Amino acid sequence: MKTKKVKKYRVLISAPYMQTEINKLRPVFKERNISIDLPKVHERLSEKELIDI
Repeated sequence: MKTKKVKKYRVLISAPYMQTEINKLRPVFKERNISIDLPKVHERLSEKELIDI
């Protein structure tokens, strides 16, 4: 019997306006096995900040 692999997704949410609304979507992300990265963002992330994530 083969074991089915479950894909694990990871999403980076760097848009400040989206970060304020993320709690509405947490159940959907959890249901679909998607982890969320929410870095502190003022306006945008630099290349170095993105690489460090």
